[in-house]
Amino acid sequence: MKAEIIAIGSELVRGQTIDTNSAWLSRRLLEAGVPVAYHTAIGDDRKAIKEAAKLAASRVHLVIVTGGLGPTKDDLTREALAELCRRPLVENKAARRDIETIIKRRHGQVLPSHLRQALIPRSARHLKNPVGSAAGFRLRWGRATIVVLPGVPREMRGMFEEGVLPWIKKSATSRAAILTKTIRTVGVPESGVDQRIGHLMGRSNPDVGTGARDGMVDVRITARGKSASETRRLIGKTEAEIKRLLGDAIYATGEDTLEGACARLLLEKKKTLAVAESATGGLISTRLISCPGISKSFLEGIVAYSNAAKVRHLGVSRNLIRRYGAVSAEVAGAMAAGARKSSGADIGLATTGIAGPTGGTKSKPLGLFFIAISSKDGTEVNEYHFRGNREQIRSRAAITALNLLWLRLK
Repeated sequence: MKAEIIAIGSELVRGQTIDTNSAWLSRRLLEAGVPVAYHTAIGDDRKAIKEAAKLAASRVHLVIVTGGLGPTKDDLTREALAELCRRPLVENKAARRDIETIIKRRHGQVLPSHLRQALIPRSARHLKNPVGSAAGFRLRWGRATIVVLPGVPREMRGMFEEGVLPWIKKSATSRAAILTKTIRTVGVPESGVDQRIGHLMGRSNPDVGTGARDGMVDVRITARGKSASETRRLIGKTEAEIKRLLGDAIYATGEDTLEGACARLLLEKKKTLAVAESATGGLISTRLISCPGISKSFLEGIVAYSNAAKVRHLGVSRNLIRRYGAVSAEVAGAMAAGARKSSGADIGLATTGIAGPTGGTKSKPLGLFFIAISSKDGTEVNEYHFRGNREQIRSRAAITALNLLWLRLK
């Protein structure tokens, strides 16, 4: 069984909203043994929705449609699919009761527009919305099953988990087992990863692929087998080979993040951290404080953007700044040592650089960064040259700083 996901919404095709639903559904379907062959995005246009659903139903057995089930006039998914399947829309009593309960709970008046959400094609299976008002449905058309879910991510996910996934598992008992594992790397460009493991990418089972993002590269292994144990064996053999070839570049497997890996090591080793940021402007601290439990290890984060702030909060010498400049190895080292000393932390981490688009010179070009880490064992400072726009450079600098922290901790 293969699937296609159709995301409905003019805001998606205009680039105003990022389609996170399709990515989430693809992962969950693959975990259930149903690979996704196509992603399609369609605006709020009845004819386009019909044509997309018709094409999808001709080439896959499972079509999942998200969006266009709300109460407004531009929510056209139910009407488009009813026309395609030549079935009238009828009110589902259970869906109406749910809508009335939700609206009354919000102390609102039930309007005809609200009740539009209770309409589904005749003979379609109603899918209860556990957290919202828009009813979903499942219907058979030709050789395909079409599943229709709301576009609101929280509602879509709840309905998929409760009303769609159990049906998939029950109806596809003969499918092969499919497993995907992700190995996360940092500090090595995609070309470098390819140079080390490129010979593995020509294999068909398991499939090995890479995806790069801001200085990090994810390596994904996908295997198919007659049973879960066979699939795990195929994954394990290739995973061991990749780990041998990539070595210290690997910071985690699965869904763990770089900041999550750093937080875990800080907590395990009972180390404390203080961060001093200039051009990264709090990005490192923001990433770290997103990790549960980090308050036990993360003492403080200081954005010392101006020279005066570096002197006042971190104890950096004015003469040092005057002699070497704010963007220098000497100042970066002093910032890291100052953050550690002022906070009493075990480790101080600091960044200073030129993110652009202005400020670069011949001797200190745009993208130049110095990143320092300080502990009782001494202070290490590294020089980097990042490319991209201002936000890309800042993001890559923050990730590189976290990598430096991770390498120090591991």
